[in-house]
Amino acid sequence: KQNHAGQGKKNRLKTHKASRQLIKTQQFYSAVTNVQASFIQTYTQPVYGSQTTRKGLLVIDKPQTMVWNYANEEYADVHVHGDKAMLFDHAAKQVIATDLADSDWSGFMDFIVGGRTLTQDFKVRFASKKLGEAYGLKGHHLLELKPKLKSRHYKRLLLAIHKKTGQVGGFTIRNGDNSINNFVLQNIKINQTLTQGLTELKVPKDYAWVEQ
Repeated sequence: KQNHAGQGKKNRLKTHKASRQLIKTQQFYSAVTNVQASFIQTYTQPVYGSQTTRKGLLVIDKPQTMVWNYANEEYADVHVHGDKAMLFDHAAKQVIATDLADSDWSGFMDFIVGGRTLTQDFKVRFASKKLGEAYGLKGHHLLELKPKLKSRHYKRLLLAIHKKTGQVGGFTIRNGDNSINNFVLQNIKINQTLTQGLTELKVPKDYAWVEQ
């Protein structure tokens, strides 16, 4: 019984430390006004045994603007402006607009912009050694976040957080269909002057606008 009690106390301390690390990271981003970074996205679909890698540029301009601009127009760009999330489908020449609150990006925006403390909505712990070997980054903690309420968008989030600064160097999303999106951020620039036009919402004249 003493061994069980000791292990239980040890686990609680680890969980508390992980929660404190997440709060520290949110505090770091509360002082951030903008972010610009290149990214490498690896999408894995276990059902089909397929894996694709995509690259692009991420730009965040607080309070409510975010752009995922893919280098290859084969992939749809993502724009978040205010309370709308928009998918630019270049192949179909259309923009699919949804309410941000109902989109896959709502949780990410809550994290970056601030507001609710994520420990209110997620169970937090340090990720397992197996997950760390797969998705961890050198010099970073890897936190595992599971929503306290079931989400239709994702089952689990992993955040790679720099041990000293609290800055996020990458994150991984396990989606509802068990597919996995892993993002690694590089050349991260914080609170610097953004290149003009990076976050402007420009809809080409020949693109249809579709509300969902």
